[in-house]
Amino acid sequence: MKLGLIARSDQSGLGIQSWEFARHIRPDRILHIGMGPLARGREHPGWYDGFDVVEAGIQVDKNAAARFLDGLDLVFTAEGTYRDGFGELCARADVTLVVQANPELYRPEILGPHLPVFPTSWELGRYPGEQIVLPVPVDRGRLPYRHRKKVEPVRHVAAPEFKDRNGTERVVAAFPHVEEPCRVVFHVPEGVDPPLKILRHGHGRVGNVEWECPRRQISDYWDVYDGADALLLPRRYGGLSLPMQEATSLGMPIVTLDLLPQSEWSGTLTVPATGPQSTRMKGGMFDVWGCEPAALASAMDAL
Repeated sequence: MKLGLIARSDQSGLGIQSWEFARHIRPDRILHIGMGPLARGREHPGWYDGFDVVEAGIQVDKNAAARFLDGLDLVFTAEGTYRDGFGELCARADVTLVVQANPELYRPEILGPHLPVFPTSWELGRYPGEQIVLPVPVDRGRLPYRHRKKVEPVRHVAAPEFKDRNGTERVVAAFPHVEEPCRVVFHVPEGVDPPLKILRHGHGRVGNVEWECPRRQISDYWDVYDGADALLLPRRYGGLSLPMQEATSLGMPIVTLDLLPQSEWSGTLTVPATGPQSTRMKGGMFDVWGCEPAALASAMDAL
């Protein structure tokens, strides 16, 4: 079987996923999407040195698609194809298109013929028939377990995605209610402005919480967790969470909301979810949840 991969090389989660897929699965050909001004931070085309690479922009043209598909049997992509109806081109070339779909962003009608696979069981009930769950693995060598006897400091990974997905606003709202002295370090992805005005100061103190939000480039995605002992991520919706998987690999306890699928994952300390708001996303209507600041603070105190 000849395998192709549609890949990004920016600092986004999709960039990391496609890079690790290429490293471990070694596809026969890669369609590298240069994101240009839409890149999340720096791009690293050198990630795919040594592969058979076809270069394309964020709107894949027919010539690039044809060169990429020539002789392939199967193409894998995480979330998108960067060309509406790409599945039609695959079908005409007798190539199976496999799309790892995240339900909140999944629009099968624009993809053309394809086989969807889902990273978790979250929201699969909205699709007819039996769906395939294909979990996303973690590189344990890059994210090795470390035993922890204390929690200092706590890391929060902000998400620029829709509706404050990782709950940065809820984290800051909890600070006045925290009773145990602690330090929280925010990580804001490269190329993204801090989501709250207070974080643009870079550091500060609220009650018993000393916080900082360094604006620095990181060399590698696993450096996000350097020195951290726990992950504070009151995630409001979603299935796949790379930060939660990476933190679990490292042995970090995780504070999150009591929502599926994360409430079933090991290593989590859950906080009751409140006040769902039905919100339109690319994939349809989804509940976006919150939590009481005092309840989140109690979980921080428990750590």
